Amino acid sequence: MGSKMRTRKTSTPKPAPKSTQSTPAPKRVGRPPGRDPNRRQQMITIRCGDAEKRALQQFCEANGLELSAWMRTTMLEIAAKNGCALAADALLGNQLESAAASARKRARKRAK
Repeated sequence: MGSKMRTRKTSTPKPAPKSTQSTPAPKRVGRPPGRDPNRRQQMITIRCGDAEKRALQQFCEANGLELSAWMRTTMLEIAAKNGCALAADALLGNQLESAAASARKRARKRAK
């Protein structure tokens, strides 16, 4: 009786399944970006009554504005109309910045 020896087949290890998650981006090297030079750091305080503040806030909310941005723009417009060249320059800078911010916001909405 001839016996045949059965040899065991050893299975080769299967490669690990590929992850569906993307690999994290490599860490950035170097100094972090500095502060935004256009950041508003100065504060101007005004005094007003409760009713006045509520009226201003209500107006801004109804028109989709931030109170501080509306106040800043309004004061700069008045100063520019009265001949203040610095106010006119600041107002133009604010308008350009606002347009750029709006464009970024629209782009983010389209990306979603």
